[in-house]
Amino acid sequence: MSNSSDVSLGALRLQARFRSDMQNNFAVSDAEFNSYISNSRKELFDLLVGAYGNNYYWATFYQFQTTNDQYYPFPDGTSNYQNANGSTAEKYYKMLGLDLQYSGSPSGWISIQRIELIERNKYAYPNTATSFLGYTNLKYTPIKDGIWITPLPTTGQVMRLWYIPTPPALQFILNSGLTLESNIVQLTDVTGLAVGMNVYGTGVTNGTTILSIDSNTNQLTISSTALGTYPTATLSYWSDATTVDGIAGWEEFIIIDAAIKSKIKQEEDFSGLYQQKMDMKARIESMAEGRDIGQAMHVSDALGINAYGANGFGGGGFDGLGGW
Repeated sequence: MSNSSDVSLGALRLQARFRSDMQNNFAVSDAEFNSYISNSRKELFDLLVGAYGNNYYWATFYQFQTTNDQYYPFPDGTSNYQNANGSTAEKYYKMLGLDLQYSGSPSGWISIQRIELIERNKYAYPNTATSFLGYTNLKYTPIKDGIWITPLPTTGQVMRLWYIPTPPALQFILNSGLTLESNIVQLTDVTGLAVGMNVYGTGVTNGTTILSIDSNTNQLTISSTALGTYPTATLSYWSDATTVDGIAGWEEFIIIDAAIKSKIKQEEDFSGLYQQKMDMKARIESMAEGRDIGQAMHVSDALGINAYGANGFGGGGFDGLGGW
């Protein structure tokens, strides 16, 4: 028996159908139930992200080099961004911190401090290169889909971004790029899709799957021919084997919330389920904050963020001038 807390999408959907008394009622399709589950999962994800400092989700850091620019985009989940392991960096959701490398040793990193945008001209003197003391005058602030660094950084400095990723997709809902009239589907991107996934939507019968994927042309071959000619077709793609980490049985929140959504569509009473959801939410919020019960969270020294020892040697003090 596995000790994993992972629960498959298929199992979540089945339990949500049972909870809403829809195990034999397909007025809500599997694809629509998947959407309910996906959105409910995102709500659970946010509850755990909101348990600040407990770090239930943490992406492998994204490393980049500075250029003659002050703006650097966050990873967007495409192969244009590589993480420390050389694989595609997960899509950015929330920032945890930014480091600057000042030496090639494993400990040769210092934390870059954040500024508020109103302070954007406060540190607008030329960037000074880092030293073994960890001195830097660089600051950052998140803007739009990336980070803005001031002053203009010297080209070639190495930085690493610590961040929380967006939750992986449980289902892809994509528009066909060409008229759908056969068993060939044209897409603009096939990232995340795999042979064997279920396909359902405009003009496609239930039980259809992906037979093959051509990543060069972004074309799919599916197991059934379209029922007609569709100039635009929106199709859902998913695998019932895709898993969600329930951590401590918290997938119950997803199941209940998805059942509520199906009840709403059927215009049925969901008050009992809603109370169960509120009880489950209270339990999660209470337990999520106590992830490390051996040591309580404490106030951190944000001014001497890079200093160590009684005299502050180690660099990067409150003004970035060495920590003295």
